[in-house]
Amino acid sequence: MIALAAILIDMAVQTTLLLGQHTVYQPDPAARARLNGAFIAMFFVGGAIGSQLGSVVYPTGGWTALTVLGTALPLIALLYWTTERRQRAAAEPGTASL
Repeated sequence: MIALAAILIDMAVQTTLLLGQHTVYQPDPAARARLNGAFIAMFFVGGAIGSQLGSVVYPTGGWTALTVLGTALPLIALLYWTTERRQRAAAEPGTASL
């Protein structure tokens, strides 16, 4: 079960990376190298911040606090994504909102 969970998590991370790169490449295909460098750097910084938060939360709150953090961070990102899409749709008349 642990091996299966590790494989599924790895697949999810790779999918996220590919979808993110696809999105980043859309604005200016001529600047792919620069955009990819910035994207990978931010991906790394986000992972480092998450690791640091986890190393602070686990000793103080144990697995429960770590699980709450692991649930809260993606939910915050999802909330940001939904509000950002609504704001963009409202700013661009004639576009469909999701």
